[in-house]
Amino acid sequence: MSENPDLFACPIVPVLTINTPEQAVPLAETLGKVGFSALEVTFRTAHAASAIAAMRKACPNLHIGAGTITGAAQFDAACAAGSDFLVSPGTGPTLFELFKQATMPVFPGIATPSEALAAYEQGYKIQKFFPASANGGTAMLKAMSAPLADISFMPTGGIHRENMQDYLALPNVVSIGGSWMIDADALAATARRLRGVGRDDTTVLRAQEQDARCNLPAEEAPPAAREEPAHNRLAQSGDGQVRRAVSYGARRGEGQEQRVQGNRRRVQGPSAGGAARAADGGEAQR
Repeated sequence: MSENPDLFACPIVPVLTINTPEQAVPLAETLGKVGFSALEVTFRTAHAASAIAAMRKACPNLHIGAGTITGAAQFDAACAAGSDFLVSPGTGPTLFELFKQATMPVFPGIATPSEALAAYEQGYKIQKFFPASANGGTAMLKAMSAPLADISFMPTGGIHRENMQDYLALPNVVSIGGSWMIDADALAATARRLRGVGRDDTTVLRAQEQDARCNLPAEEAPPAAREEPAHNRLAQSGDGQVRRAVSYGARRGEGQEQRVQGNRRRVQGPSAGGAARAADGGEAQR
């Protein structure tokens, strides 16, 4: 199991479902520009593996992970695409055996204290809590904090702009995941436009996006840290202004930042196995 200490440099992880290949790179570039450090691409469509590979090539400073790992097919495809981390919605004996082969961080999905203990016994100290809101949300996480003091969580499911601070304030939460910051209509419009202009012209689109970004004061510029107030960004397209991802952040006090840093524990799990990562010659991480 690889260690990746800056995976949670931003404790908000956008969870992405890629419906068309053209969406992948522009979306990753936009999210990277405003300060996100990791993206999770779900294996809910046939484009997940190719999207991960394309995003990693275009955005080498981002950690591109694979979500919705439910069996060998997704696991093998995610490893071959060069995923920087793996996330599952739940975890049983078969997945635990597969994850022993992983050479990147793995975050197994759990929904109950018993499942959390089972994953902890397998060596996983950071786990995905899913679906978070349907399983008690912050109340459940608070209840698990004392008896499961050595376990930290990445809650996903039912998290949005209005409740994200409640999750981030918890001492046993190292990051949260969700898709509330993505404008699905704008994403679809971008994909349609890219199909029209062709991949060779996407550098023009990227330049337009860069020129049209909101000019913020220096103290409000998108940071690598996590103290950014929510901002909407506009990207100029040939069709006019398209509202693009991202609405990011929510100002966090210094005490909260210290708390998150203190809970950014070492990513651990079973010892590294032999899972090949064809996209980058077998390297476990950048």
